Amino acid sequence: MVNYIYELPNLGRRLNSRPLGWVTDNWALSGITAWQSHGRMSVPGIGTNFFTGTSSNNPGPNFTGSYEGARMLVVGDGSSAFLDYTGAVSDKPNQYATFNWKAFQIPTPCGYTNQNISCFGNAGGGDIVEIPTWMNNWDMTLSKSFRIREGMELTFRAEAYNIWNHTQFDRINSTIQYDLANWQKGVLVQSNNQLGRFDRARNPRQMALSLRFQF
Repeated sequence: MVNYIYELPNLGRRLNSRPLGWVTDNWALSGITAWQSHGRMSVPGIGTNFFTGTSSNNPGPNFTGSYEGARMLVVGDGSSAFLDYTGAVSDKPNQYATFNWKAFQIPTPCGYTNQNISCFGNAGGGDIVEIPTWMNNWDMTLSKSFRIREGMELTFRAEAYNIWNHTQFDRINSTIQYDLANWQKGVLVQSNNQLGRFDRARNPRQMALSLRFQF
């Protein structure tokens, strides 16, 4: 991140020309520029929509049987966005390849493991998975002061946030879903076709103009 302010040369004052000074003098350019190559997210969770193909007659399992829900089992590096375990480019359904979803597996429900503690999973908290949510943001202000008389001044400000209007994503779809019928047969079929897709962006360009009279 870089902060800066630049006062433009006062040509009217230098050339001793008041009419020229009304146009060229007392301008200032300031701004904040931020770059970011990657963002971070937490390990995907096990939510109520974790399984597709559920029904009231065939609901998804309760992993722990307690108030404390289960977490994912971390079996690899989720930040390896473009590679799977074989080193090949990730294939569908992770067609967007923004994180390595295969690094996370669901634990075996506690009822199947005789209450083995592994049914709670091992994923920790915090944002630990690196994702390619890049940022190149420029917030800039151009201002000019007009001195009316001693003790009176009018200031014009033109402000622009994300001035170049770059599209900057800041979240991806990290909801891993499995088909219940296949899971009950011992086969994991990831069924969320939006997995890994960018689904939220930062604000587009926003502008504001203002006049301030100071006396």
